[in-house]
Amino acid sequence: MKKYNQRRMIVLILLLFSFFMIISSSYAADIVVNSSSTFKEDILNADSGSTIILNAGQEYKLNFDQNSLIINKKVIIKSSSSSKNAIINLNGKGPAFRLIGADKLYKIPRGEVTLINVTIINAGNIAIENGGGKLTVIGCTFKNNKVGDGGGGGAIYLGRGSITKFTSCTFINNKAMFGGAIVNQEKSTLTMTKCIFKNNKASRGDGGAICNNGGTMKLTSCTFIANTAYYNGGAIDVSGESTLIKCTFKNNKAGAYGGAIINGRKTLVLKDSTFTNNQAKKFGGAIAGFQYPPYGCYLKIYNTKFIKNKVTSKRTYSAIYLLETKITKSKVKITPKEGKRY
Repeated sequence: MKKYNQRRMIVLILLLFSFFMIISSSYAADIVVNSSSTFKEDILNADSGSTIILNAGQEYKLNFDQNSLIINKKVIIKSSSSSKNAIINLNGKGPAFRLIGADKLYKIPRGEVTLINVTIINAGNIAIENGGGKLTVIGCTFKNNKVGDGGGGGAIYLGRGSITKFTSCTFINNKAMFGGAIVNQEKSTLTMTKCIFKNNKASRGDGGAICNNGGTMKLTSCTFIANTAYYNGGAIDVSGESTLIKCTFKNNKAGAYGGAIINGRKTLVLKDSTFTNNQAKKFGGAIAGFQYPPYGCYLKIYNTKFIKNKVTSKRTYSAIYLLETKITKSKVKITPKEGKRY
């Protein structure tokens, strides 16, 4: 009986030890990255669930090419300070991170990255690419990033099936052929809150700041200032279901249509927003809408103000231009009266 009790005790101890080993392994340790030279290795070697800490104020100079840092696990990458960003300088290369989607056949998990208080600058081939993963970005800045000839999304490219959320982020001086700062592709979801877009540029296409190219997009309390598009949509090209609430558009410019927004497909909902001093060369100082067959185009505007938006070629104030586009509006105020010369 005594030997039996001893065996039971040994088995119990082994079971408890195994249990605590499993529990402890599920809590990945924090990893501090102190050098640019170990940046890639530290993140690639981190366990899923790890927190990667970058030193606040430190500039990490990276020379990544397109395939350098592919993430298919769950990690948090953040500055060591909540009041001062860490800096990633891509030196004309990039992206810094590529998230991939899950592959059930090969049992590859989806990449999930949370980025907090990090500034990414000088990308020459996109700053971050989300190719079907889950990306959460908080308090980050994207500045002076671009993509090569013919590409879209100077700072962020969101591929098919991706889920992306930005909160309190800033996009400055990013450039691409279309979607100067961000491209949101088909069957992807983009949510943005309290973000600022300033001086972003679509050099040969549409959407100076954002091109929503068939995805779903919701923007709340976002500000667009002095963004430009070579053709249409000085700030945004809407070609997917989009909802904009409490957004501000000021001094955005388009070379053809829609000084602030071009709506070419699907439904655009505007609520409690303001458009001031935006301008287009041909039509729609603030907004232009076209129905491209076989797509339907629908504009819904509620409690929104349009102030001194211009069509420069005709030297007239003209806020909204619609061609074969359905519109629903309520409490829309346009000043001065449409067609007045300036």
